[in-house]
Parts: sequence; structure tokens; C-alpha cells
Amino acid sequence: LFAFAANYDPSGVSNAPSAVVDKYIARAGKEYAQLSPTPTEYQSFLKQITRMWSSQPHWTKTDLATIRTPTWIADADHDEMVNHDQPRTLADWVPDSGLLIEPDVSHFAFLQNPDQFNADVLRFLKSK
Repeated sequence: LFAFAANYDPSGVSNAPSAVVDKYIARAGKEYAQLSPTPTEYQSFLKQITRMWSSQPHWTKTDLATIRTPTWIADADHDEMVNHDQPRTLADWVPDSGLLIEPDVSHFAFLQNPDQFNADVLRFLKSK
């Protein structure tokens, strides 16, 4: 399990305004229109996922202690969507998990530095 920019409860989602997030949402809207079988429904999708971000998940320390698969909890050093304490707590709560903080990227590390992101995923897979 390579969990990037994860949170265990809704308090882990930042509500701070972010130009980076706004830019990504605009980009995602264009890609949604090109790729989705429902190209005119992006605003509905965005409303639903925003509701999900504000209401889920609700994992407890007890829940996470049951994970028995190799796990790395990864985050970005400039993640503007997930509060930094949540991935670190996840790494403490998931047995035998590792913590990876990718440098010089944000929540969108896979776009900002795909070489670094992919290399980290491959390093995790090879280590397990």
C-alpha cells in the first residue's frame, strides 16, 4: 500500500485557499470534459467529491492497526490539501509502515515531479 497524501478523518483536509488547488481543479475540469462519458457533469462531480472530502473517512487508530500489508505513507513537503499531521499519524498508527515526505512538491507531486514520484513508488515496490 503506497498511500500518498492520505488523511484518516475529515479534519485532515485543509480548507485554506490555494492557487495551486484552483489551477488543478480547472485542469481536471478540462480533462474531465475530454475523457468522461459524462463530459458536461464535472460541476456535479466536483460538488460530490467536495462533500466526500468534508465528510470522509473516519478511520481510528484501532482500524489502522489491523493493516497487515507492506505500507508506506507518503506526503509532500508542501501539501496544501492534507494537513501535515495526518500522514505522520497514519505512519504511526499503521503497523510497520514507513513514512516518506517528498521534497519540493505539493499535493500534486505526481504532476509536478513525476520522475521523483514514480521512482519513489518503484522504490517502495522493490523493497517489499
